[in-house]
Amino acid sequence: MSLPSTIQISQLELVEILTRLKPHLPPSLTAVDAKQGRLLCHFTAFTGREATPLAPYLTTKEFEDTEEFHRLSTVLGDIYDQAHAEWEVAAFTADMTAVIGDTPECWTTYKAARQSLDAAYDYLRSPDASQEWPSAISRLVDCQERTLAAANAFDARALEIARVTQKHLYSAYNRADALRAAGHPEGADWPIADLDAYTSTWVEQTLAESVRQLISTQETHVTKVSRLAAQ
Repeated sequence: MSLPSTIQISQLELVEILTRLKPHLPPSLTAVDAKQGRLLCHFTAFTGREATPLAPYLTTKEFEDTEEFHRLSTVLGDIYDQAHAEWEVAAFTADMTAVIGDTPECWTTYKAARQSLDAAYDYLRSPDASQEWPSAISRLVDCQERTLAAANAFDARALEIARVTQKHLYSAYNRADALRAAGHPEGADWPIADLDAYTSTWVEQTLAESVRQLISTQETHVTKVSRLAAQ
């Protein structure tokens, strides 16, 4: 991260500053470099399960003058900002890993059910369907119910993923990054809505709601066809 333009630190000065700040440095810090007005910090890998890295409160009593206090507290704050950013990414990944569960299986089940639903609906347009209309409609209804159940199961997992994403809203990672880091790069294609879609009356984005809308459209069409065919 960039330091204020009023603070310029050489590598030698940085060594002295770190010596002064040693009691306050995060235990995960392994090295700090000063390059072109930036501090580049290196840490042992975070698991995301450590306590949140927060800069300790410094008092002017610990330093010779106000200028030194400002200089050292700025460096310390920068170090902790970088530590927190890396920890946040690790915490997002750890939390995402914990909630993914059987989401991949739920998504696979949904796709298979949806494929069967589409096939059952398309069959109604074929000449053969007229020879077994009640049975064809019954199969369509069965497929609709299985698809909606699969969508609800997926949304239950998606809700937890959305909740974790909201928790880490300010992470350098987005949801796709966290899913990839958790071992599921294919998760970038999962239809996961924002948390509000699952927790409020605004549900148009959820997978289950999209299936309900599809079923409604299908039923309206089938009802109209059946009515016209009976005339």
